[in-house]
Amino acid sequence: MIVKQNKIKLSVMKKIAYKIIIISILLVINASVFAQTYSVNLPSGTYSVPPFEEYSDTKTLIWNIDIGSQKPVMINYQIDIIPNIEFVDIYAFNGSGSAYSILTVTGSCKDSISTILPNGKARVQFRIKNGGAIGNYTGLTFSFSEDNTTSSTSVSNNAFVNQGLYVSGSTYIGGGGYNNTTLQVAGNNNMYSIYAYNNNSNSNVYGIYSSAINTTSGSAYGLYSSVGGPSSSNKWAGYFTGGNVQVNGGNLLITSYG
Repeated sequence: MIVKQNKIKLSVMKKIAYKIIIISILLVINASVFAQTYSVNLPSGTYSVPPFEEYSDTKTLIWNIDIGSQKPVMINYQIDIIPNIEFVDIYAFNGSGSAYSILTVTGSCKDSISTILPNGKARVQFRIKNGGAIGNYTGLTFSFSEDNTTSSTSVSNNAFVNQGLYVSGSTYIGGGGYNNTTLQVAGNNNMYSIYAYNNNSNSNVYGIYSSAINTTSGSAYGLYSSVGGPSSSNKWAGYFTGGNVQVNGGNLLITSYG
């Protein structure tokens, strides 16, 4: 009788073990179907992906690229995917190793983009959101290599310049990439945080030029100034000589607080 009971218990335990194994396999299969990450450690390469078939959930393919040199990474891409359902995201990596988005595209286009920062790392992500179909779309093809056209200097901590600093090209300051730049200027007496000088009469001069996208919420300040001190001190939102002040594409609103 005891032997029979032990056999029954052993049979039940085997069934439970089989169920656990089957569930584990299904979880692994499900994870591999809906998300796949590739580590690419090559100086250059080309990858092609057809459009995803229809899925009821998000599917993602990720390529983490390391070209093995302290150079920016150039990504050349050609996409023909389902607009607003399939997306291609390209990321760069900052000095602390965190990825930040530099481009998101959907639909059909062909172009290239550089990570700018000279750490040899980039990420390409192909994702589908809530279903899609192959149709007549051809998918994504991208290649990567060293960007030898961009000359850049990376500073991981603080940089102090005692004399003049002249930069030809673009300067990005801040740890979060293009979307989180900070420039602070401290000093005494007369202070010009941004000073524009141009002796070419055939070109336009912008003392401050601000461009903001995706501002569906929050505020965008092209120029924001806060000045303390006695109320009798001069406070200028702007000082212009030699012409009229013109506002294009909007209204000039003057408000008073208090």
